[in-house]
Amino acid sequence: MAVEHPRRSRHGPMTTPSIRVALATLLVTLLILTSVTVRRRDGDPYDPTLSESAWNIAPFQVVGAEGLIDPGAFRRMAVSADLFHGIVPQHVALRIGYYAMIAWGSVALLWVIYLWVIWRARTRPVGLRTVVGGAVALSLLALTIPPIFSTDSFGYAIYGRIAADYGANPYTTSPASTAVGDPLMPYVYWRDLASPYGPIWTLISKGLVLDPATPVEVAMRFKLLALTATLLNGWLIYALVRRQWPDQASWAYLAFAWNPLVLVEGIVAAHNDAVMLTVVLLAAHLVVRTRGELSIVALTVAGLVKVTIAPVAGIAALRLLVRTPLANRSAVAGRLIVSSAVVTLCAVAPFWCGAKLLGGLLSQPENGVNNPISIAFAGIASNLPARAHVLGTPMALVAIALVLLAAWEVRCLRRLDMDIGERSIYGELAHWATSLSMLLLVFPRVYTWYFLVPLGLAIAAGPAHRGAFNVTLSLALLSYVTYFQ
Repeated sequence: MAVEHPRRSRHGPMTTPSIRVALATLLVTLLILTSVTVRRRDGDPYDPTLSESAWNIAPFQVVGAEGLIDPGAFRRMAVSADLFHGIVPQHVALRIGYYAMIAWGSVALLWVIYLWVIWRARTRPVGLRTVVGGAVALSLLALTIPPIFSTDSFGYAIYGRIAADYGANPYTTSPASTAVGDPLMPYVYWRDLASPYGPIWTLISKGLVLDPATPVEVAMRFKLLALTATLLNGWLIYALVRRQWPDQASWAYLAFAWNPLVLVEGIVAAHNDAVMLTVVLLAAHLVVRTRGELSIVALTVAGLVKVTIAPVAGIAALRLLVRTPLANRSAVAGRLIVSSAVVTLCAVAPFWCGAKLLGGLLSQPENGVNNPISIAFAGIASNLPARAHVLGTPMALVAIALVLLAAWEVRCLRRLDMDIGERSIYGELAHWATSLSMLLLVFPRVYTWYFLVPLGLAIAAGPAHRGAFNVTLSLALLSYVTYFQ
């Protein structure tokens, strides 16, 4: 693999010095999160109560935010912030309120620097060694930051332990009913819910917690898996873009691997979306290599990691069939159904419990609606006649979101380019990204890290589809409001 060493371009001098300054700022910002923790004398973080003085600080009082603050959220952040105290040197201890301000301020600064650097480098040569070195350094620093913004990795682990250590089915039992005395329980958020994750992810989680492990060891295992997936994702995106636009491949690597969403939600929080994206990008490589049927199988595997990607598998299969000559459609459809069914049955067999399995996977919207668009629609429905109130229920909102996605897909199918040339194939990746983004835009319960997959796909679609990247990036930024819903 050739490494670019451009010195000048028609657009101006090489941007490496500017990129290095941006990289240094990003590294310092992550270092702050690594070296700062909560002050222990504000109360034991493991205690279910946290003194009001620890979180209700003057800046929040000045802006009148104390009525909007959830002390439980501060407690969870305090518990997680203190998690790495014994393994990572931490030099500053703050009250949890000030710590939360620094943590969120650091995320905001990461985004400002990132947006500046990708804009600066969008039309100029980028040194690959600087980009890759920066990605590795940023990822390693993110590895040392405790999962302060989300404790989902402990949820993954507890469902794995339910299957591995407690001999129960995580799709029919909850952590609170099965693993109440487990050392991970102080860190688990969804304690009363059966697993909402796909069976393949539960098998992975089970493998990571087969032996007894402390909460710190569990967190590091999932973070190391996320780090490995993130670095692999960067290379897979780079390889995809280099096939068609070699001069833009380094920018694509930078746009993904230096992204705060990838670093914070992918590695710091160790969300399984990083692993799911790896499988989706492998499907993208199969598409580019005209292995369309295998790509659908790969997308099925991704959907068995997390159900949120399942609609993309269906969309990709439908578009593949539309492009297939009429005489071959039945045979292709049969192979797709059989292969996807075999993969699905093998994955669900260890946890098969009938309809209860689907109930757990589809239960998330019932836990509350946090999408502002859905909240607004539910408010409108509440003012309609009594029979129409059902439109504002979580499952009705899910159905409405799927109908809107289906209508949008029908419109796209009518305009489908039947050309299967390589540039059109990259357009297919962009369509996967925008389809998932459109679904997340209207789905009643959505989290910021859900945009990690469409973001990676939009970047992999290359500069010819920069619009898909811009839309996905904008929606990812807007999705931060769901943290406070």
